[in-house]
Amino acid sequence: MGVGHELSLLLILVIYIVPSLTSPTYTGHVCTYTLVGRTTRSYYSTYRCGWWSRCGRTTYYTTTHTEYRQRCCTGWTSDSSNACIIPVCSVSCRNGGTCVAPNTCRCPTTHYGSYCQNSQCSWQNPCYPGTCVTGNNCRCVTGFGGPHCATMITNVQTPGFTSCEATLSDRIDSQDHLEATGRCRIATTVFVKQQDWNHVKVKWASAYRFSSPPPEPSYIRSMVLGVVSGNVWLRLKRRDATPVFSRYIVCNNGDSRDNPNQGVSDCSVEHSFTHAVRHGDRLEVDMSTVNGGYKEVVNKDVTPNRVTKRYFTGRSATRKLTFFFDYQEPKHLCRDIGLCSETNSTLMLTVAKMNGQVQLEIQWANWVDALSGIANYNYTIYRGNTQDGSAVVSGQWKHGDPWIKQYVNSGLWSVVLKVSDRAGNEAIVIKEINVGDHLPTVSPNLCVGKDCFPGFCVPDTGRCVCTAGFSGENCNTISGKIQEPQIKTVRISLSGINKRPFNYSNTTETSNLVNVYTNKINLTDLMLSWQAEYEMMGDLPSRPSSVSDFNVGLVLNKADIEVVSSEGTVQKEASFSCPVNSSSTCNKTHTLASPRMHNSNLKITLEVKNGGYKIVSGTRVEFQGKTVQRQINIRYDTEAPYFSCSAGARKCDDEEMKVKVSQISTDGKKDIILTLTWGDNWRDSLAGIDYFQYNIYNYPGTRDIGLDDAPI
Repeated sequence: MGVGHELSLLLILVIYIVPSLTSPTYTGHVCTYTLVGRTTRSYYSTYRCGWWSRCGRTTYYTTTHTEYRQRCCTGWTSDSSNACIIPVCSVSCRNGGTCVAPNTCRCPTTHYGSYCQNSQCSWQNPCYPGTCVTGNNCRCVTGFGGPHCATMITNVQTPGFTSCEATLSDRIDSQDHLEATGRCRIATTVFVKQQDWNHVKVKWASAYRFSSPPPEPSYIRSMVLGVVSGNVWLRLKRRDATPVFSRYIVCNNGDSRDNPNQGVSDCSVEHSFTHAVRHGDRLEVDMSTVNGGYKEVVNKDVTPNRVTKRYFTGRSATRKLTFFFDYQEPKHLCRDIGLCSETNSTLMLTVAKMNGQVQLEIQWANWVDALSGIANYNYTIYRGNTQDGSAVVSGQWKHGDPWIKQYVNSGLWSVVLKVSDRAGNEAIVIKEINVGDHLPTVSPNLCVGKDCFPGFCVPDTGRCVCTAGFSGENCNTISGKIQEPQIKTVRISLSGINKRPFNYSNTTETSNLVNVYTNKINLTDLMLSWQAEYEMMGDLPSRPSSVSDFNVGLVLNKADIEVVSSEGTVQKEASFSCPVNSSSTCNKTHTLASPRMHNSNLKITLEVKNGGYKIVSGTRVEFQGKTVQRQINIRYDTEAPYFSCSAGARKCDDEEMKVKVSQISTDGKKDIILTLTWGDNWRDSLAGIDYFQYNIYNYPGTRDIGLDDAPI
């Protein structure tokens, strides 16, 4: 019985200690590994340990054994039949990719990357017109760009105009009684002298052709590009740019991004208006054409394949045509405007001898047209008067032509000069001369080799008749107000960190001494901007052969910054020089360093000067120019206005402010009226009184509150 008990214990221990040594059998990507096991057994026995007692003891026996087992290799897992054929990707394959090996994805044609995270050129990333370089990188054809080559980005792919025109008319009962047409290039200006306009018709044609598209990939079914839209923008403005009307009109000819015109797109729009057109107005006509279209992209990932349109972002081209309305004839600076004294320079007839022969020389100067400009001079020379005489010669004179000379004999001669502007307006001058009256005193031409430019020399006296604003023996001095340079659009700003700035701006100031005031003495950052301009007034006369070059314009454009103390001490802050183009804007900044206090003056002096030169017989002759200065004084006034009586200056009956309380009744309702008055004895020693401001507060008398807490 004891032995049996020992065996039972032994069996229990064996079952409990010894692990199972069996394992499943795998196929496929199988890896073998080694398992070392130990088996422990025990034996219990008894022995005599006294006269009457027995003792027990347990003996343990351990054995070691090695087994070889199988499992799926790293990167693989098994299916239900223990086949290690399922690869494992630590990052799941995206966008329809398949895990085909450990951490290896097989991507669809639409994507690439270690886990198919990047799009390939495909229907999802249609790289056309262009080619797929690597992955989702497109190499677009010239002029196209964007992620899918769907944006036209350069002028190479801009539509072009084949023709464009605008016609003004006076339309009455659908009949056009007067027309003016302008045909445009990139920018065209048309000057019009007629006054009755109420209708405009605009026509243009444009085209766009994509000449050499690359081969279409399988995911592109078709691509259609052409003109997709057109429009015109009409704007009538006054001479000072004040808008009169603005109209945006779309061309409805059927072109669209779904129906690109691959040929020539013709547009025609019309607009009638009722606004009166004045002298100096302008009508701006902007014609625009836009290209674009679509590509049909085939989605091959679905069955049946789905086709979608992807639209292009096109480019626009614009042609501008401007009608200027000029209803006034050219003017003479001396005779008509009074800006010079040579009133007879409208047309001068002189008799002189040349090579022993008597000749009539015709000259003029100082004609101007402020809006459209002088176009040409047409002349006719008559033997006799203009009514009964016969025309001897007619012609047109333009800049650069020599003066007109005509050999004559005794008798009456007449000249008709027509001065035309670019709108077609004409000023006509008629003069007569009896050559016989001049023959006894006629002298050789005294102007040979004489320089009178800009101006002309009178042959029988050798006297220079200078262009308006020029003077001197050889017209070398710019002296008249008409030729002064101008200072325009002055802007001044004083600022500081976290401080409200002081700003001055005046675009219409004509005075050359300006005083402005501020109490902000702690502003140190100065920004100064001004525009200087000079454009020679008057039409240039004929240039004599001795003058090979002529150039006048701005020669000086500068600013001086000074701080003048209340005692008159002058501290120089800065001097600025700027370019001397015909019209230039100068922008400068400066940090003020000199102290400013009450009655100090920040003095800004702007100075511009014109001048130039002419080359006479190879020698450079300088013009003595005209200088214009504008002084802007920013005066610092930090003291408040004062009431002269309170200050003890003199006695007066007025008070600083009087309040009169009265009551009126209206429709049974009583209203309290407060009447505020103050005397005329308020003074300010520097800036003067600018305005009076008052606030009326209403608050309960039972509460002890101050004005800061009371409602206005």
